[in-house]
Amino acid sequence: MNARSVRFLGGLIVMFVALLCSLYYLIPGYEHLLVTHDAKAMHPTHAIAFFAIAIVAFLVALVSRPQTTKRQAQQQ
Repeated sequence: MNARSVRFLGGLIVMFVALLCSLYYLIPGYEHLLVTHDAKAMHPTHAIAFFAIAIVAFLVALVSRPQTTKRQAQQQ
């Protein structure tokens, strides 16, 4: 496995985890981590921050996705 594939898979994993964290901070009524006030309220600022991380991770995965060679494309 080369570095490009590792970046691709890492970007996808970080993207999905960040999206889940973003949704977690949008749901009111649960004890949210990393907040300084009212842990059971909805925290849109945290959700936006994790969504931005997800976008950056998606761009990393998009830029470093594995490329198919001409030989592989012709065999398919």
